[in-house]
Formats: sequence, structure tokens, C-alpha cells
Amino acid sequence: MDGEEVGPDVQNPLDEDGDGIIDALDSNTEDTDGDDVNDQQDPANENACIPDNSSIDCPVDPEITKEADRTNAAPGDEVVFTVTVRNLTNKPVNEAEIGDFIESGFDYVSHTASLGIYDNQLGRWELENIPALESETLEIRVIVLEDGTYTNTAELLSSLPLDDNSENDTATVTIETQVYEGIELAVEKSVNNETPLVGEEITFTITVTNLSDSPDFSGPITNIIVRDSIESGKEAFFEYLSDNSGGNYDNTTGLWVIPSLSVGDENAAELQITGRVTAVGSFRNTAIIDRSSPRDSKDATNNQSTIEVTINERTSADPGFLFNQFSPNGDGTNDVLRLNLEDPITNIGMGIEYSISIVDRYGNTVFDGADTVQYGTQSVADVWDGTFKGKEVPKGTYFYVLDYILIDPQSPVSNRSRSTDKGWIQLIR
Repeated sequence: MDGEEVGPDVQNPLDEDGDGIIDALDSNTEDTDGDDVNDQQDPANENACIPDNSSIDCPVDPEITKEADRTNAAPGDEVVFTVTVRNLTNKPVNEAEIGDFIESGFDYVSHTASLGIYDNQLGRWELENIPALESETLEIRVIVLEDGTYTNTAELLSSLPLDDNSENDTATVTIETQVYEGIELAVEKSVNNETPLVGEEITFTITVTNLSDSPDFSGPITNIIVRDSIESGKEAFFEYLSDNSGGNYDNTTGLWVIPSLSVGDENAAELQITGRVTAVGSFRNTAIIDRSSPRDSKDATNNQSTIEVTINERTSADPGFLFNQFSPNGDGTNDVLRLNLEDPITNIGMGIEYSISIVDRYGNTVFDGADTVQYGTQSVADVWDGTFKGKEVPKGTYFYVLDYILIDPQSPVSNRSRSTDKGWIQLIR
């Protein structure tokens, strides 16, 4: 013994590897665990993975943690779960699989992973090559569906190399739901023409109003989802053309998103969907409030509204506008709204008696007119020049009601039937 293993303080001899055996009794030539570190410098001379765990046979320690951006939520609220896997070892984790299945009580919305692939159907997050001493995250967005207490758990299912510490492999978050009394939403659906002719355009209007009188919740209702659907098998009757949602309505899914809605009729949200009817028949169109945050807790009967549309074949005697759009700008082209009165069958001696009323989108009458025309003497009538009391009305969409009776002098007056046509007009300036 040359004294180097003892150190300067013989009362406190050196123990370089901290294994409880002083260096004077540890060999500086033997390597008990075969890890190329002599026993005197090896903290665990019977464990080849200490101090160097780079060997593929040495275990790893991925730690799983989980949190939510809110733990108290109302049905309809969005919750974001964040799962974190932290590699506590100083070498990469080659592979890891983490289970995080969205339990009942939540509706999956979307996810974002910093590394790897997440399958929301199987609830599996698969990762490769998690760097040494680094972390990766998975964010999962869900909607709380119903009242109750719900848990969501993330768990390490497997890893390569193997994990030798199971105490940090599972993390659970609990969500408590809260229901506010007096939350009330109402949806109403209408159509500008319930009996269109084949080929005509019609416009559905959906209105959602916040009627809440909750003593505990005074803020606006958010994340309102309205589903607009045509009854199964009847989609061929209606061809979507446009809407006024500004991108908040998806005509392929039929979902309309209202980000926020305050109390009161003056704050009501309105969606107009315009399309063309394409075949003879009847179909029902329904608007349903699917969810909101907080959810409707007062009256569910006004969360759904249905309109039935009956489409008729256009006959040879049906009058109609030559164009539903006109531009009274004095250029000599389509300056006047013109009504086609001619009967293509040319029933000599017959005529038409008609009246028309045109209103703006607020229901204000901007034009009333009526006339009786003999077929054969006149085929087109100039109806409206786009003015009201001598002043130009603003550009935009207007709605009309056209009543008419086809007159056949050979038939008794009692046999004459009145028809009504409703639709829209686009005034362009």
C-alpha cells in the first residue's frame, strides 16, 4: 500500500466510487462486472450499466406525466390534455409506445405530437429515438360530453431498451364537470320558398339565439356547433351553391361553428344557405344544436328546427323572371326586372292576371305591382326598375311573392286556380 488509496486524511480514507468500500480495499486492476471500469472507480462494480449505460443491454427510464389545461369544465367545453414523455437516461430511447385512449365522456377533436405518430382510434402514441435527457409532448383536444367525473390516463406500454423503473410509467388526470342552470339556446329554421319549381334557387335561413338567464354564468356561450342536414336519401333534391358564414359553415359535413354568442335577440347568429332544387319531390331540412360551452341545460325542445320543401315540375304555362339578377345602371342591358309571361304552347286567347310584391331583407316593401296580360299580345312584362318612391334602393338581395291566375275565356271563372311563386332577386349596381 503506497498511501495513495487512503488520501491525505487517514481518518477518512478515500471511497472514489461511493460504494461504501474504501479505495484501499477496492482493486484498481480488477473489473468485476466487465464494463471496462476498474472496481476502484466503479460505483456499482457488479452492474455493467454503471457508470456507462450506453450498451444496448442497459435499461432506460422514460417518465410519463400528464396534465389538462382545465380540470373543471362544463359539458361542451374543450379540454386540452398534454402527455409528456421525459427520457431520464443519458442515452436515446430507441422505441416507445404510450397508450392514451380517450375514454367515454369525451369526444376527440384533434391532436399534435412533437415526435412520433398518434392513432386516436387505438389510443396509441408511437415514438422513435427520444434523445437522451430530452422530452417529447402529445396534445390531445377533446370536448366534454356529459355531466360527471371522468379520468384520462397515459401509460408506457413498451420501450426499447427496456424500462427498469415502473413507478413513473403511468399518469392520470381527472376532469370534474359543472352544469350551469338557466343556459338556453334556441334554433329556428326557415326557407324563402317552400314550394319551388325544379331548377329554382332557394335560401334556407338558420337563426340561433342565446336566451340564457343563468344566475351563475353571465358570459357568452362559446363553441356552439349546429348541424344542418337533409334527411337521408333526399340529398339529390338540393344542390348547395353558397352561404354567408364567412368560412364557419362546412357544406360537406353540414356543421356550422358559432365561436361566441351573447344573450339577446340583437346578438342572434344567422346563417343563410343558398342552393338549387334539382328534382320533383319533397324533403325535410333540419338544424340541430349539437353542443355548446356551457351546454344548454334549460329546454332541449327548441334545439332543433325542421323545414319541409316540396318541389314541383315547372309547367309550360308557369311564368317566371327571365333573370333573377338585374343591374339598373342605365347601360341598356338587363336594366329592368322582367317577368316572362309567354305560354310556350301559345294558347291563343288565354291570358294571365298577376300581382307581385317585393321586400328587402328586413321585410320592408319596396315595390307592389299588378297587371293583366293577354297571351299573344305581350310575352314579357317590365316589372321593377330598382327604385322606391323615386329613389334608388341599395344593391343586395330582395325577396318577392308572385300571385297569378291563368285566364281561359272558355272555362268558367270558378275553375280558375290561383298560384303563388316565392323567390329572391339580386340587385346589382
